[in-house]
Amino acid sequence: MQLNLALAPSDSTPVAKSFSFQRVPLCNAGSPEHHITIWFRDLAEIQRYRDDDIDSRNRMIFTLVDGNQISQKRVADALGLSHSLIKQIMRQMRATQGLPTARRTRGEARVLTETVVALLNEELSKGRQLTELAQERGICLSTLRKGVSRGVLIHPLPRPACSLSCFGGAPASAPASSCPASTPSTQGERAQVDVNASEGLGTACVRVIERTLGLMRGGKAVSDFEPSESLAWGGVLTALPALCAEGLFRSTGLITDALDKCYYQATHLLILLAIMALLRIKSPEQLRGWAPGELGRLMGLDRIPEVSTLRRYLDKAGAQSSEWQHRLLKEWFERQAKEEADDKITLYLDGHIHVYTGNMTPLPKRYSTRHRLCVSGITDYWVNDRKGRPLMRIGKVIDEGMRQTVFNELLQQWEKHVPKPDESYRETHPDWVWFRLIFDRAGSSAAFLGELKKHHILAMTYQMRVKEQWPLNEFSEVTVTSPTGIKTEMLLAERLINLKATNGETVAVKEIRRMRIGQKSAYQTSIITTDFDLGMTEGAALMFARWNQENYFKYMAEQYGLDHLLEYATQSLSLSENVVNPRWREAEKQCKMVQGKLDSLHKRFRRSYEDLPEDGKGAAYEQKMAKREELTEEIRHLEAEKQELKARLKEIPRKITLGSLDDDERFVALAEDRKMFVDVVKMAAYRAETAMTELIREWFDAYGDEGRTILQRLYRQPADLTPNPDTKTLTVTVYPLPEKRQCLIAEKICETLNESETYYPGTEWKLRYKMLTADCDDGL
Repeated sequence: MQLNLALAPSDSTPVAKSFSFQRVPLCNAGSPEHHITIWFRDLAEIQRYRDDDIDSRNRMIFTLVDGNQISQKRVADALGLSHSLIKQIMRQMRATQGLPTARRTRGEARVLTETVVALLNEELSKGRQLTELAQERGICLSTLRKGVSRGVLIHPLPRPACSLSCFGGAPASAPASSCPASTPSTQGERAQVDVNASEGLGTACVRVIERTLGLMRGGKAVSDFEPSESLAWGGVLTALPALCAEGLFRSTGLITDALDKCYYQATHLLILLAIMALLRIKSPEQLRGWAPGELGRLMGLDRIPEVSTLRRYLDKAGAQSSEWQHRLLKEWFERQAKEEADDKITLYLDGHIHVYTGNMTPLPKRYSTRHRLCVSGITDYWVNDRKGRPLMRIGKVIDEGMRQTVFNELLQQWEKHVPKPDESYRETHPDWVWFRLIFDRAGSSAAFLGELKKHHILAMTYQMRVKEQWPLNEFSEVTVTSPTGIKTEMLLAERLINLKATNGETVAVKEIRRMRIGQKSAYQTSIITTDFDLGMTEGAALMFARWNQENYFKYMAEQYGLDHLLEYATQSLSLSENVVNPRWREAEKQCKMVQGKLDSLHKRFRRSYEDLPEDGKGAAYEQKMAKREELTEEIRHLEAEKQELKARLKEIPRKITLGSLDDDERFVALAEDRKMFVDVVKMAAYRAETAMTELIREWFDAYGDEGRTILQRLYRQPADLTPNPDTKTLTVTVYPLPEKRQCLIAEKICETLNESETYYPGTEWKLRYKMLTADCDDGL
């Protein structure tokens, strides 16, 4: 057998079977150190070059790959070069048939030489555009734009033929009579304008001069409406009067400073966020699927901001909008006090788990009733009114429970927002009442009720662990009317009782019970309250109206994206904060698992009595008795294990400081500024939608339950915009809804909105609404 042995110098680096190379240092006096690369084929030297001789290196690589069929990856690994660089070298060498290409020296201009710059400046002075010169001379457009930014190229302000309008128009030199701006633009014409603008500043960026001046001199965008036919989602403008009534645009000056150097104004940002909420655009990223020009024209602009720009605006506004939020929330609480002037202010408090599935921080787990699981997330405590309308919320990364949250944080917020009786009235009436607070079983504690009463807060909640059943003759059938007007027949009864708190005090409460009679048994729901002036019927109506708050959570999560994460940032927590000990939580989990097994065994043991033969004899009897003995032994072992786990649980501290946790268990808080700002706007949008729904329920009681569905369709309907510069009116003509009864509802809504005489926020345009019908004045 013949062996083919590769011959190569002993200290060389092999590349293939016959090819290898050496790097030899070369030192010259007065010059930095260099190397010489020597190539061998077997033992014969075939080429040598310095390491700065790129052409020789490239020719050698071309020879190895194309001439000797050595793989590019093998050459790249041997020379220590990237695979992509070897590919680029081979592409260039194959294009020149292995000949070296002219290389520029360091410091020499790539494209914009002095001659090229002079020619380009001459063309630009004649009004030529950068896009035209880039295509004509084969230069990358980004290179020309960089030349303009560095001052090498002199590009004067463009002078487009269209005027400063949303959709273009007649040339600036054309007389007013020949300007076709009075002709409404169709959807196809607007789309063509938006596409053409993409070759300049970007899609739908038609206001070139205005945007350029805004970039150079800090000018602001101004809402200027143009006639438009079939403007997409124009029906959402019907919600503007309700948004104005909720005070969303009343204190925008407090956000203006945050957007001082921004092109879009604070009013534009608020309108865009409200439109996103009403159109069910749940996050800024989802805006990429919507036409920016059409949404911009709803605000009198050429387009809405880019997603990255909108995120930047939200960061600035969210960080400096606390005073704006405070005034808006205070106005909602004051309006709540006026609506309930003949009764006590009633607030509903409940926690909502905002589930977090990210990996930025290991947030602590808590039990979620919606998921019936322990999930990582943040507990948001919401305050709503009788009808479920939101009033405020706070987020708790470290949740110590409703009781601690109320006295540590919420009470300070209520001092700022919830109005109190006059000081003279409080001095003459020691038992004055601030407001009524309703919550679920999470706050069912006699001590909690007593502490709230000391702060002049009357409370109402469900009573837990009710064992005594009241007799049926105490209950009477009454008609209960909910705050939303729904009537229900209920069996109710009431008593005055005393509850003993854990601190030894006795709290007097009124207990109201509702009985539900089923097919097999009757179930009694117990309600306790410290408000003795509250009647049995009204108390039941207020307590069961708490489902309006639960419905709000579900509706907002599904429709408005309430739980969407809007900011990918964190903020530190104090290391002295007390958190639940993970070791204690694990020991408690084991105790519950053992208790669950015990409960199952006890049920099986009780069932074994039913299966025993009555005569007490036979093989079946013996088998059943043996099975009972096995169950007894298992129960005995589990009871011993349970006692051991309980003893171990007592030795483990339940709470420890955050700094005592291990590094992999320590967590931080999610940044809340942007989400809190957006949530307040979503709250205002929901309140506006609720106000319009109540109007539908008032006019058409039969269709009240589907009011929100009708409004969702109305918001997505196209509309015609017809501005009248003489009278400064902006007419919104909404296209018909699918069904006739829905059209009747929409027409009634338009009539009511016209009576409000609302102006478009931030402008002098008065809004007028009408539905497109067969006998419209425009003949459409």
